Amino acid sequence: MSLTRSALLTLAAEMADAVDQPRWGATLRTQLLGEAHWREWRDLLNIDRHLRMAARTVTTDADGRIDKASLNSGSGDSTETMYRILSVNQGNVFYQSSAYEQYPLAPAEGRLPQVWYEYGDQIQLMPAIVGNSVTVTVNHLPQRADLLASDSSLVVFPDGYELILAFELAASMFMKGAAETQQAAEFLGRAQALRDRMHQDIARRSTRPLRLNAADDRYDWGSVS
Repeated sequence: MSLTRSALLTLAAEMADAVDQPRWGATLRTQLLGEAHWREWRDLLNIDRHLRMAARTVTTDADGRIDKASLNSGSGDSTETMYRILSVNQGNVFYQSSAYEQYPLAPAEGRLPQVWYEYGDQIQLMPAIVGNSVTVTVNHLPQRADLLASDSSLVVFPDGYELILAFELAASMFMKGAAETQQAAEFLGRAQALRDRMHQDIARRSTRPLRLNAADDRYDWGSVS
């Protein structure tokens, strides 16, 4: 099960032989833990895009756009921060991912295929329809460890691999002032060994099995017979 922030901070302090030591302030240690937490989660969502995902129903503004912030959800410890857009659809109609350079203007309905692309802090849908309700499926990051409500809050992380975060934090503590770089390198190595195993576990669930089959698909050729 996931560990609390307090438990991870204590583990790292014990690894670094820094229990009750004033050399590393609580604020700094908590921030370093938060950075390591999200760094690991970004890697995980790149390995398996569907590890944490949800569908958001949103409405386009006067320019046919959607704020990226509207694709986040929750509050406090249950906050879900959008990391990648997986699909955009309106009912059975799915929008294809595109780029601004291909469709720099937003003409009226009927003059373009259904596409979407990034537009700064927004998502532009084409054709640009005002008040268009669409479903955006995203994967998302859990609340960062340093932004949790308290030290007793759980840090969401794959079960059995929480020590990666403790090793990362302990290594960062040892690197302060470059006094114990050898010990820091050892902790980073131990974190990497656990990380490799975690990535293998995650990839094993997400990778499609190889099959001996034709590489092309009849649907790509416009045939369903």
